[in-house]
Amino acid sequence: PWILGKFYALIQRNPASNRALFELADIAPNDRILDVGCGAGGALVLAAETALQLGEIERAAEMASEIEGRYRSSPEGYRIAAEVAIQRKHLPEAAALLRQAFELQPSSPLLLRRVSVLASQGKAEAAAGAALLEGWIKSNEGDVLARKALAELRMLEGDWKAARRAYEEIVSRGLHDAGVLNNLANVLLELKDPRALELA
Repeated sequence: PWILGKFYALIQRNPASNRALFELADIAPNDRILDVGCGAGGALVLAAETALQLGEIERAAEMASEIEGRYRSSPEGYRIAAEVAIQRKHLPEAAALLRQAFELQPSSPLLLRRVSVLASQGKAEAAAGAALLEGWIKSNEGDVLARKALAELRMLEGDWKAARRAYEEIVSRGLHDAGVLNNLANVLLELKDPRALELA
């Protein structure tokens, strides 16, 4: 029993093993599956994600609801329900679901997905997304992906000075990837800053 418990604990700590087992099962869309409910629901999450990838939106919605009911402290049910809402073009609902997921387990990927959904709804929502990113960055200074997202939002808003500050902050932290430098050059061009030529 002790070694079996250790085996299950290892599987739960390693989501890749769940994915490998799921893929080895080679489950087809019409297969019936018995889930005995051991563990934290990783296999059910994978099944829901697969349903989404296959375009089986209603099935994914059912699984998201099941995950929400069975694993109340997990953000996964809300996250998958949000992806269903995005597929259905229900963006305000998706943003609200991603907020609920984030409240359960704050993480950069959930925040970035929520901000992306907000930004696709209009200027006011994009500004709200930018405010969320700024708040996150204050307590997660090393989150480069959040910084890049904020800089891109500032570009989309046409706030060139804020975009310049955001990109210069990223570069000052040692990230010199081509996308960041290219965007910074474009921002500097918009500001008629001669330093743009140095980056081009």
